[in-house]
Amino acid sequence: ILENNEDSPYWWDLRYFFVFVTLPVVEFAFKVGEFYFMNNKIKKINIAPISSIVSKIYATAGNFEETLNKMNEINKKGGFNLKLIDDNNETKQGEIYVMTLHKSKGDEFDYVFIPNMYDKNLGLSLDEIKLKDEVKITTNLQNNKAEDKKQDIIDENLRLFYVGLTRARNEIYITTALEYKIFNKKTKVRASKIFEILRGEL
Repeated sequence: ILENNEDSPYWWDLRYFFVFVTLPVVEFAFKVGEFYFMNNKIKKINIAPISSIVSKIYATAGNFEETLNKMNEINKKGGFNLKLIDDNNETKQGEIYVMTLHKSKGDEFDYVFIPNMYDKNLGLSLDEIKLKDEVKITTNLQNNKAEDKKQDIIDENLRLFYVGLTRARNEIYITTALEYKIFNKKTKVRASKIFEILRGEL
């Protein structure tokens, strides 16, 4: 298309995306989604999870052609329905829904999976919470203690986790890894304090 067809509706799009071809797949997919759907409130919500799915397919497939083939296969299979949630969705039996903990409020599902429960993701202890610079400035201006602000965040995270926990009718699976590959860099993490809390409750 770039060589032979400047009249193609995708010609300028491809020239724009060509700048980003060295990015990791998850970031490149995000750029594509952002380019086409950033102004659509509902579809914008789905950019990050779809980018992650594309990246995982690519990691297995190993090249663009195979990734495209696998994505087309998934699209054609009637038995596998992955549906990302928008405000108008009603849950249906036999479908898989990917959503944030915030979005899950008010819904119930037979089986719920909460992945990526490591220390910096939904932190539940003071040493896991890192305040952003703008929050530090606001906290200082209001003469509040940083520890109080961190405690507010922990309380909110616990409420949010409770929302996810109570979505399951039958079973819930909470998982983590001790090492993640983020943007092509391996990072060691600690499991969330929630695992210690749950073990204490059982």
